[in-house]
Amino acid sequence: MPAVYGLLKGRKTACFPPITGDMENAGATVIDAPDVVDGNLISCRGWPDMPQFARAMMEVFSKSINSASA
Repeated sequence: MPAVYGLLKGRKTACFPPITGDMENAGATVIDAPDVVDGNLISCRGWPDMPQFARAMMEVFSKSINSASA
């Protein structure tokens, strides 16, 4: 988990609602949304958000591929 390694400090993320306090204690800003993109960090609240999460991932991958080929 990124929080254990201090990787969420100052980052925006979504999370499973019962662990919101833990994520905030790890330094993250928790956003209650089906998909949250903060740079290369893509997160969601849980399995019901997978369609939105997958679209967000594809968008980030697409931007990465397009910038690499430019």
